Amino acid sequence: MAGVIKVLNLGGCDDITDEAVEAIAAECGELEVLNVSYAKISDAALIAVASNCSKLEVLGALECKSLTDEALKAIAARCSDLRVLEVSGCYKITDAGVGAIAARCPKLAKLNISWCGGLTDGALEAIAAGCSKLAQLNADNCNFTRLPVDIGDRLPELAVLDVASNRLSAIPSSIVKLANLRHLDVSRNPIQEREQLLRPRGLHNPLLEPAAANYY
Repeated sequence: MAGVIKVLNLGGCDDITDEAVEAIAAECGELEVLNVSYAKISDAALIAVASNCSKLEVLGALECKSLTDEALKAIAARCSDLRVLEVSGCYKITDAGVGAIAARCPKLAKLNISWCGGLTDGALEAIAAGCSKLAQLNADNCNFTRLPVDIGDRLPELAVLDVASNRLSAIPSSIVKLANLRHLDVSRNPIQEREQLLRPRGLHNPLLEPAAANYY
């Protein structure tokens, strides 16, 4: 019976072990949605998921603080249909893990890497290079210093961009090319010359007015 389970929510199960997740993964080869947020699991659990659940489309692993790049590399290698990945608060993750996801999960539409302090601007470059279907990117509180200059060209589907509480000093002018953009949060960044950056010469996008950009 377990083999037909497609959605499994283990979020907040503090006492669940790697062995338990491994056993579940071995019996749930059709799994498409898995939430293990706030569980005290290690890479071994998600490596088992990747090995057994290649149809996985949605993975929630918020605040799984023991996870490293090895877990993301395993998911990237085996779960090419991944559409949603949430790893906010997984502070051991670096550019290598995010880069693997970006390179091998072309269907990714939502990515939450907020509070992943081990990332650098290189992670954003990898995302821009490999995630052309991305519609939502949550990347606040990561100490990023710049957005890719051609983000508007490389992420044409982007509708939600949250890069609050980083160290951005500018918004690339290419952002006005994001026709689907509905939510832009660059609050608590040392942005300079906001009006000039939001209204490049010859271009206008009402979605990027200061109020919509959520400056406060």
